[in-house]
Amino acid sequence: MSLATSLTIFLSAGLVGGLLLGLIGVGTALISVPFLTIFLPRFGIGPDAAPLTALATSMAIVSVGSISSIASHHRLGNVDFLVSLLVSVPFFVKAVLQSHAPHHDLLAAAAAILTPLGLHAWVPGAACALNCP
Repeated sequence: MSLATSLTIFLSAGLVGGLLLGLIGVGTALISVPFLTIFLPRFGIGPDAAPLTALATSMAIVSVGSISSIASHHRLGNVDFLVSLLVSVPFFVKAVLQSHAPHHDLLAAAAAILTPLGLHAWVPGAACALNCP
């Protein structure tokens, strides 16, 4: 496959993903992961490694946008780092445990982490419980 063809394919997929992201709020990962899974083997990535590579690439792309958004919202005073820390610590612990635990234990851990967070979101005023004006 020529360089021009490759660039056209990848830019088209990026355009479609970006358009969907702008229109409905999802799209980049929805388009890029399946797209990369299909096309990465044509660029020398093995078919067994393509899905993981596609997912990791998508996560890297999202991380760049997330860091940019955090910086912008922090400048506007819209980021509550205490809430961010309280939400992210359980997921960090789960990620560390995930590399050492059997699958059924991971499901139980995810339920134990997500259930209180979900219930907390249903409580009126819970979104600003730590820092309400």
